[in-house]
Amino acid sequence: MRTALVIGSASGVYSEVKVARSQVRIDAAFAVNDAIGGYPGVLFAAVSLHPEKLPRWLRERTRHRLVGPEQVVTHSGWTSWFQRLGRPQELGLPGAVIIDQFFEGQTESGSSGLLAVKAALVDFHFDRVVLAGVPMDAERAHVGKRNRPWAGCMRHRRGWEQAAPHLQGRVFSMSGWTREQFGGIEEISCAG
Repeated sequence: MRTALVIGSASGVYSEVKVARSQVRIDAAFAVNDAIGGYPGVLFAAVSLHPEKLPRWLRERTRHRLVGPEQVVTHSGWTSWFQRLGRPQELGLPGAVIIDQFFEGQTESGSSGLLAVKAALVDFHFDRVVLAGVPMDAERAHVGKRNRPWAGCMRHRRGWEQAAPHLQGRVFSMSGWTREQFGGIEEISCAG
């Protein structure tokens, strides 16, 4: 079974990554948003619903002398706001993999973390995903933004709920609401 690690941007993410890597064999890492520029390990993919910010996060990796990701992944569902910014090909993302952001039956955006889960399971054919730093809890501030709750958290949970039939038994989380919904890594041996 091939396992992907999705690395989010919630505070405490790197502690969660360390524990996950010590307990589960990880085959590839997918970093999301701020973790793209800060995660010191090798990345299979850098993933975001915010393609206009990807060039900045990739420059941060370069500035920190970190190896770039094998893949850069964003979504195909451009809103009018994204259309004003330009197509992904115009944003300095040559070779970016553009995917549909939704699982079948999903109509609400579920955060960049869910886009990374979808990319891992559907587009890159991993068998399961471990979430680190993707608790989907409003009070877990993003790395570098202490004491600032994530205002959009509750809205994005709807996308996760809609995608849940595709995630059950395949997605496991280190913490928070996603752990409550999908289970923790100790359940991986039960899932096969």
